[in-house]
Amino acid sequence: MRRKFTLLSTLVFLTFICFLILPKKSEAISCNYNNFSYMNVDSGKLLRDYDYETIKQETELIKKKKFFGWNINKINDNVRATFITDLLFSYKNDGTTPITYKLNVASETTTKTSVSTTGSVGVSTTAGNKEFKQGLNEELKISGDYSKIELVKEQENLEIVVDPHTVVIGYIQGEGRYTNGTCSYYAFFFEQQVGWFEYFTITSSYMRIEKLAI
Repeated sequence: MRRKFTLLSTLVFLTFICFLILPKKSEAISCNYNNFSYMNVDSGKLLRDYDYETIKQETELIKKKKFFGWNINKINDNVRATFITDLLFSYKNDGTTPITYKLNVASETTTKTSVSTTGSVGVSTTAGNKEFKQGLNEELKISGDYSKIELVKEQENLEIVVDPHTVVIGYIQGEGRYTNGTCSYYAFFFEQQVGWFEYFTITSSYMRIEKLAI
């Protein structure tokens, strides 16, 4: 009788602990790449482009109980994407003679890999960088990709010639790879996290200067 009581007490205690550490539901969290002016993917969709019903339906399919750990379903895996950031500079010439400008371009830095989530899939912030929690980084094998990188290096005394009736613009263009899908995390068969994950890793970037007629 005493042995049964001890076992029952242990199960009750574990259940109580699971509910204590159950994270609160949260809104979609995004950073960095979602703020780019333009992104184009070779196939599939970014998380922000899925409609609510698809997100909901796919989330329900990942709710497969397990004793401990993650369920992961990758919907788009390591897909190439190109991006353009906001303008670095813009010079317009409405006159009849060329105008020469000398300018300094500041260094632009960002995180090599940035993430988005929906539902209760958690992220943590370390040194200003957001990354997945609860071992999801290791499950997705991206734990070493949160370093800072330069999108463009600082340039001093860059000379720009703006011809009559043209505008010269400068921006950062680059490429990367994105992966997204659904996931759920269980501890002692209790659901702790469920929703969508997405991460985008920058592979290259450079400054582009264009001259356009007006």
